[in-house]
Amino acid sequence: MKKIILLVLITIALVGCNQKVNALTIEEAQEIALKEVAGKVLKAKEDKEDGVSYYDFTIITDTEKYEVEIDANSGKVLKMEKDDDYIKINSNPVEPANTNTLITIEQAQQIALERVGEGYLTKSELDYDDGIKKYEIEIKNGNKEYEIEINADTGEIIKYEEDNDLRD
Repeated sequence: MKKIILLVLITIALVGCNQKVNALTIEEAQEIALKEVAGKVLKAKEDKEDGVSYYDFTIITDTEKYEVEIDANSGKVLKMEKDDDYIKINSNPVEPANTNTLITIEQAQQIALERVGEGYLTKSELDYDDGIKKYEIEIKNGNKEYEIEINADTGEIIKYEEDNDLRD
């Protein structure tokens, strides 16, 4: 009976020792990712695929967006991928719109970004719907997605929706 109890305890101890702890913290991995892409981290998370632990970062610069994956044990860059759909944000202040002309798409983007606070543009387009010319702007910030419609003649926000993206 003592042998069985001893065997069970040894098995439990060995199973507990097999749990691997990552050699890098998420902060250390983030430093490595930022050396690859100098920018701002929008998202950082730990993930595991095929038994390999890694950290996944979404990093934006003034003109580009990247996904960078860092091996949680070795610090090796597993993936560095540029998002070709990223839309550059124009950070120039918005000039008041002339009431006789349409506001520009850059002005509409700036209005939307000022309403949201921060994030990156995923869609910007001019549309004509229900007799109104409007810009349809979509912005993503972390797990939040924003859909904003802006009157193209006045610059007024006519629709604002905020959703949590639970896929991440």
